[in-house]
Amino acid sequence: MPLGRATAGLPSRVFTSSSRSFSLKEVAWTAGFLEGEGSFGFSETPVVQAKQVQLHPLEKLMEVWGGNIYPVKSVPRCQPCHVWSLCGARAAAMLMTLFILFSPKRRLQVSRVLALWRKQPAANRLKSHCKHGHPFDDSNTR
Repeated sequence: MPLGRATAGLPSRVFTSSSRSFSLKEVAWTAGFLEGEGSFGFSETPVVQAKQVQLHPLEKLMEVWGGNIYPVKSVPRCQPCHVWSLCGARAAAMLMTLFILFSPKRRLQVSRVLALWRKQPAANRLKSHCKHGHPFDDSNTR
């Protein structure tokens, strides 16, 4: 089904972060692009990457989702390429947003990454209680 029919009557902005909102078109384009060109991994934190000779799609990913673009060391007789990378909680949020749009194979990869991420202890700034169950408040925190 063409995207236009699937989204008829829905709001044009569907996901809002602290910095911007994402259109359905941007979300769908990202899912399709990463379905074919993305890689999903976990190295102490979720990592989403895409490698390309053409810089434009990576710039679009960076504009929409953030992250960084790095040059990849050239191999003789190969065109120079770049890799876009998004890590941490932003990568996890992106994967959860796009999950339903991915193929079963990609969903399995994403599920594994998110399962590893969820097993990690939360950063201290996100905790509301100590390991003994006592609440953090102004009197016992800095």
